[in-house]
Amino acid sequence: IDMMNASRLLVLILGSTLAFQACAFENLVGEYIGKLSSVEGYRANVGDPCAVLVGKSDMYGGSLVFEIRDVEKLTMETRNVEKALKPKSDTVKIHTPGSSFDKPAEIVVMKLGDDGTMQSLKLMRHWGQQHREQSVTCGDLLKK
Repeated sequence: IDMMNASRLLVLILGSTLAFQACAFENLVGEYIGKLSSVEGYRANVGDPCAVLVGKSDMYGGSLVFEIRDVEKLTMETRNVEKALKPKSDTVKIHTPGSSFDKPAEIVVMKLGDDGTMQSLKLMRHWGQQHREQSVTCGDLLKK
């Protein structure tokens, strides 16, 4: 590769990276900051700052991705999230059942304030047959 082609390749890679980031940002539903209030089975500490991202995805014909940045990310089908939100409650729990010994149940628990904003987000993986669980909660959330 000569210098001219190498330069063009670099511009192409940089351009596609920026385009991907812009596309990912357009799919962002909510962004929050807070502090970890409980941690079990992850490399993180209670009291550490945390960032929560909620975004749209095309997986499963439409889903929401719940992420506590640098700790855990779970994807839930949009229809399951909508179903869980229907009964007006300050605590919303969404789960997918584990399908085998190796695949855990995935659980998202959101606590909502009076105005409907997320106050805390708990992401959990539960291996029922192994009696093992990982969970992390980011609380005291403020919309970014």
